[in-house]
Amino acid sequence: MTSALRVVGGTLRNRRLVSPPGSRPTSERAREALFDQQPAARGISALASLRLETTISPSLETGRSVRSRLERLEILERRIRPVAAGEDRCPAGCAALLCWSVELSGEERERVGLRLGLSGAALREFTKLGGRVRQARDSGRATRISELAALSRDWPTATLLSVAADLKPSEASRLLRARSMAGRVRLKISGEDLRRSGVAPGPAIGRALESTWRARIDRRIDASQELPYALALSESEKVKK
Repeated sequence: MTSALRVVGGTLRNRRLVSPPGSRPTSERAREALFDQQPAARGISALASLRLETTISPSLETGRSVRSRLERLEILERRIRPVAAGEDRCPAGCAALLCWSVELSGEERERVGLRLGLSGAALREFTKLGGRVRQARDSGRATRISELAALSRDWPTATLLSVAADLKPSEASRLLRARSMAGRVRLKISGEDLRRSGVAPGPAIGRALESTWRARIDRRIDASQELPYALALSESEKVKK
């Protein structure tokens, strides 16, 4: 038996969670009670008030910086909708868990994820978060926004929001803008167009398309210039060989 916390009307309430045989793990039910039914920062504050975060992991922080990050997350969640309807790579409350756990080390991260009842894609995103944050900071320093767009284009919304909440406001805005552009820009050409134009099948086609997409993101070319740009890249690569 374990306690799950919920804040109702500004009052901390304790709810006893019992895990009968065959039911979901208590940690998973506690996660839902903490994050799925109330603002994340409030759930963390409730947890910290009874010093219960150590029952999940002694490495988890609940201080002001964590609560501030979760408050930024709530603001971002109101601005950003899921990338695709029905996106299910992370369950409800996963963004809060990701955001809360930024400081965890790699080894501890997987243990905590399992203890919180995460599995599958949600657990993989949880364990990768530290690397995602570092990559976002590194790519954010690049002159071209296509670096961030390429990095974040396949992130689930929960990961995008939790990483943005950990960045400085200007860095977060650039990341969100890059992700938005990544979702909007679609090449008009395909590998078949390059093959018909004489480019030999192989990895060079994929590299040319990726570089052309990045050029579109950076607004170095427009849609009408895609094919000549990609062909020029393919020719340049052939000459270098």
